[in-house]
Amino acid sequence: MHPYRARRLYPPGMLVGRDAELRELEGAAADALRTGRGWTALLTGEPGIGKTTLAAEFAARMREAGVATAWAAFQQEGGAPPYWPWAQLLGRLGRAEALAVPGGDAELARFLMFDAVGAALRAAAPVLLVLDDLHWADPDSLRLLAALRAHVGEAPVLVLGTYRDTEPGGMAAVAADRRIVLSGLAAADLGAALQAATGERVDDGVAATLHRRTGGNPFFAAEIVRMLRTRDDDAVTALPTGVRAVLERRLDLLAEPVPRILRAAAVLDAGTTGGVDAVLLAAVADVPVGELAGALAPAVDARLVVAHEGRHHLPHALVAETLHGDVFGALACDCARRFAES
Repeated sequence: MHPYRARRLYPPGMLVGRDAELRELEGAAADALRTGRGWTALLTGEPGIGKTTLAAEFAARMREAGVATAWAAFQQEGGAPPYWPWAQLLGRLGRAEALAVPGGDAELARFLMFDAVGAALRAAAPVLLVLDDLHWADPDSLRLLAALRAHVGEAPVLVLGTYRDTEPGGMAAVAADRRIVLSGLAAADLGAALQAATGERVDDGVAATLHRRTGGNPFFAAEIVRMLRTRDDDAVTALPTGVRAVLERRLDLLAEPVPRILRAAAVLDAGTTGGVDAVLLAAVADVPVGELAGALAPAVDARLVVAHEGRHHLPHALVAETLHGDVFGALACDCARRFAES
C-alpha cells in the first residue's frame, strides 16, 4: 500500500479559504491509496472562483507524497482531435500507445481502447490525473471519463476534474465519487487571497467593499485591485474589462425574456440587498408571475441570479453593473425604474 502523508507546500496565505476542501481531497486520497482503489472527484463553481488553484495545490501535495501526477486542460477553441487531453495525460505517463484504436466494429474498438487505457493506468498506479476545464471537453473524452472506473478495476487511479457550472452542457450527469462546489471566499479571507494573487495589501475597508461587489470571487476582486495600479480615480468602483467579458459571455448565452428579466432585477436589486419579490419582478419585466421561475431557470443555472423563498437577487453587484453597461440594457433599466416608481 502506498503511504500518503499530507504536507504543507505553500507559505501561509498562498492558498486561502479552501482548507476544508483541501482536507476533503486529501482524506479521500489517503483512503484510496490505503485501500488500493480509485475515485473521481470534480471541482466546480463559477469562473475565477479558484478551482484550478485548488487542484494545483492538491496535485503538488500528491507529487510530494510520491504519487505520479499528470495534468491536461481542455480548450475552448475547436480543432483538437478526440481524446486529445487524454493523449497528453497518457503521453506524460509514458503510455501514449494505449489510445491506439483497433480496427473492426466501432463499439468493440472503443471498448478495447478504453480497456487498454485502463490497463495503462493500472500499470502507472498510484497515479493522479487532473483534467482541467472539463466544460469544454469533447463527447468522446467525457465518455472515456465515465467508463474509466469499470476499466481500471481495483487500482489507485485518482481523477480530479474541474469545470464551470455556469456553462451549458452535461457535466451534471457525469458520475463522481465527490463533487465539491466552490463558492466565494469569506470576507475575512479575501484580503489575504488578494495579496497572494497581486502582491498588493488592501486594508479591511477596501476588502469589505470588494467582497460586497464580487461575492468573494478572488479573480474578480484581483482584477479590480490591479486597476488601482493604473488609475488615478477610485478604481475600486470600476468594472475591469476582463470581469465584464466573463460576465457578458454568460449573459450572451441567455435568450429572451431572460435578459429583460435580469435587467429589471438589476434596477430593483443591485446585488447588495435581500432580493426582489417575485410578483414585483414579474410586473416590472412584463412576464406572467407564474412563468417567472421557469423563465429564470437558465439564469439560475448560470449563477446570474439566485432564487430563494419567492425572492430573486443578483449574486453580486458586478452582475448588475455589467447589465447596466449595456446601452440597450440601460434604456430598459430606465423604463423599468420609471415603472417601479409610478
